[in-house]
Amino acid sequence: MDGNVAGQPLGPVESARVRVGGRQRWIIGALFAQLFLVSAYGAILSSGRSPVAIAGFTALLLAFSATYVFIVGRLILAPMVRRILVVAGLLLLTLPQFVVLGVDASSLWIFVAVAGGILFPPIAAMATAVALAAAMLLIDAATGEPLSWELALALIALTAFMVGFAGNIRLNIELRQTREQLAAAAVAAERERIGRDLHDILGHSLTAIAVKAGLARRLLDRDPTAAAAEIGDVEHLAREALRDVRATASGYREVSLAGELSVAASVLRAAGIRAEIPRAVDGVDPADREIFGYVVREAVTNVVRHSDARTCRISLGERSIEIRDDGSDIRSTPAEEGSGLRGLARRVAGRGGTLVAGPQAGGGFLLGVTLPPTGSGSAPTPLPP
Repeated sequence: MDGNVAGQPLGPVESARVRVGGRQRWIIGALFAQLFLVSAYGAILSSGRSPVAIAGFTALLLAFSATYVFIVGRLILAPMVRRILVVAGLLLLTLPQFVVLGVDASSLWIFVAVAGGILFPPIAAMATAVALAAAMLLIDAATGEPLSWELALALIALTAFMVGFAGNIRLNIELRQTREQLAAAAVAAERERIGRDLHDILGHSLTAIAVKAGLARRLLDRDPTAAAAEIGDVEHLAREALRDVRATASGYREVSLAGELSVAASVLRAAGIRAEIPRAVDGVDPADREIFGYVVREAVTNVVRHSDARTCRISLGERSIEIRDDGSDIRSTPAEEGSGLRGLARRVAGRGGTLVAGPQAGGGFLLGVTLPPTGSGSAPTPLPP
């Protein structure tokens, strides 16, 4: 069977071409093997029998050759019943030849054994070969002919070779199928990543844009200068969202915890929510800052969208983060939440961490994430003003 080019997985069309190519090579090899039957055809034609008998025996031998050449190579992955029927059919087609060829007809069993070697499991193939070789020797002994040890051993050896060859073919087929499955899984994983990242980006950015646009509208008559500043922030957020979408599509987007905290402070303030946010992230393990940035983004988006909170407090630890608000919240638990918290839960689980989210007994909502230690050091990273 053919492999693929440059290690790339094969699609359905390419796989079909590979299967066709493998069958063509089998047909070519099997046609060359028919040279060993030239003497059998010659013996039938020179047997001195009636033209009808010669035509009948020749037709049976041609049917034997056609089955071997054009059918055996197509059935390597067929159901076992079909494979058994083909090998049994080949054997039955050899039996009438004993009438005209005598004991020499047993040499046709080499083709039967080779077909069994490619179509049967190894143990069954070798058992078939040994049985045919033994039957060949028994026929010689029963008719008083010298024992055909060379033919019997050649039959077994060719079958063993074909068993190994067929095993390599099946292994190549399985490897190719595995590559195709892995390629499909990689495509699905990439689609999920892009979908999750786009949700994170657009959900947060559009929420921030909507909040600031609403604030600008309210300020337009009272304080045009402040309204213009908010509209400038809207433009900046829109440009940032566009850049992040492009980076997400190419897989090179990075999330900064310090940057997300700064944006969160601005969005919460614009929404009229008092923000209690740490001024620096130097106490957070650098390896955890990106995923904590996603936590801040998702949590603040949900606070602005789904709560009537007056206060939102973000607390950072070396490997933990908590976002609490005091809203009268009807939000659900992670198992019932939409794609935002589900995507965040998968990110956290991928790092071996734990995520808790839900309403609090005293009111409000808590989203907390704890990650396992990584052993990384950290350098102070102040928040941008």
